[in-house]
Amino acid sequence: MPDFSSPSSALIVVRPAHDLSAPGSLFLWGAVVSVTLILTLVFVLGWGMWPVLVFALLEFLGLGACLFVLRRMSRYREVIRIEGDRVRLERGYGRPETVVEFTRYWTRTVRTALPEAGGGRTRLWLTEKQRGCEIGACLSEEERGALARRLTVLLGPTVFAPDRR
Repeated sequence: MPDFSSPSSALIVVRPAHDLSAPGSLFLWGAVVSVTLILTLVFVLGWGMWPVLVFALLEFLGLGACLFVLRRMSRYREVIRIEGDRVRLERGYGRPETVVEFTRYWTRTVRTALPEAGGGRTRLWLTEKQRGCEIGACLSEEERGALARRLTVLLGPTVFAPDRR
């Protein structure tokens, strides 16, 4: 087991901010479905407007699909492991789906300004020689800056460069 408290080792977990839990998602879906179903039944039984029922069912499915996608997105993780002379980036939804390894000596943190945002938004990269991976895309600008500062302490100075596109 590596010692993550020493300066030669570190573990950084990057994940999107997501406050809605699985029970919260079900409660929200159930509340919207209940209210909509009551109103739909009033229209269908009271005035015979049966097409309202079709659109209500489509609404239930659409809301359920959106909540499902949001729950899946909330499981996204980027894990940066710095151990000895290696930097390992693991990405995935709940488990590592892609793994990229860098040599710590050659690894740099690069921030690029997005020209279409007038320099107000940046992207953060882990790079080694001619290859790199964007990290922290799910973070706010302030959180991305804090991550860059933390990586500067661990890997050396952050380089500011023009956008890579």
